[in-house]
Amino acid sequence: MVGARFGVAGSWALRAAALALAVLAAPGCQGPQPGPNPSGGSSGRLLGTGTTTGGRTSEIDASRVAARDDIVSISQFWQPVPWLYDSDRGAVGFKVPVYFVSAQTERGAFVSGAINCHLYTVERGADGQPQRVLRHSWRLDENEAMKFRVRKVTVMGYPYNFYLTWPDDLKLQGRDIEVQFSYERKDGRVISGAPRRFKVAS
Repeated sequence: MVGARFGVAGSWALRAAALALAVLAAPGCQGPQPGPNPSGGSSGRLLGTGTTTGGRTSEIDASRVAARDDIVSISQFWQPVPWLYDSDRGAVGFKVPVYFVSAQTERGAFVSGAINCHLYTVERGADGQPQRVLRHSWRLDENEAMKFRVRKVTVMGYPYNFYLTWPDDLKLQGRDIEVQFSYERKDGRVISGAPRRFKVAS
């Protein structure tokens, strides 16, 4: 189902980056499935990716894949323009494929602990230096993150495809923001992904 292990992080990242582009361009992807989200202010949809056999792409039942907790790194693959748009309000959120990498498999895994995503605005402090100000957080337990599981396994493992919208009263158009994912392991360790900075589309 998956290829050979990649012991070198750089090789893993290069292959995953190429795969992420294929994920985003894959035919037969599902459209939005809007609805309330217990994490607060977000709606989600699933995007298909996958392995190909004989020219055909097969889906998996993502809900039946065992979750793991031995996460050691997080890889996010942002598009140059990651925004979710509302016809009246402009950018209202973002989309991004994310792999939570297991120590044992060295591939992306569905997780059993809490996934956090923090959104900051980047502002100038009293000393004139830029600083982050937390504006919103999403927290997803295993059940809440289930709808973001991608239903086709890739050579890099099992990815999530997050579509997250911020609250209606949070006005971010034209502002500099930073987004960072983290994972809370059950042994108390917190694994953080690299933060990514954007200017929100007006």
